[in-house]
Amino acid sequence: MLARYSKKDKILGSLAIGATGDAYIELGDIDKGVAKYIEAAEYAANSFNTPLFLMKAGEIYELKGNYAEALKTYEKIQSEYPESTEGMSIEKYIARVKILIK
Repeated sequence: MLARYSKKDKILGSLAIGATGDAYIELGDIDKGVAKYIEAAEYAANSFNTPLFLMKAGEIYELKGNYAEALKTYEKIQSEYPESTEGMSIEKYIARVKILIK
């Protein structure tokens, strides 16, 4: 149903794409889920939706053991959305991933 949603509004469209990502994750299709989170983040770049979906993608990358991609995603939040809710606490995620990479 979410795939058929008409994305006329950028903000709501981004949320629909992200919800599709949530559905894929729940169904166990991690790769499609994280791809949808990245798509949602890029669909309507803003300081609310983008860091939220980047954070979700980063967490999934970590769960998959793809620490380099998680770090890249977290650093994007830090550099582009430092004032967001996610940006204000992103340093601990970056530090954790850096430890895991070593």
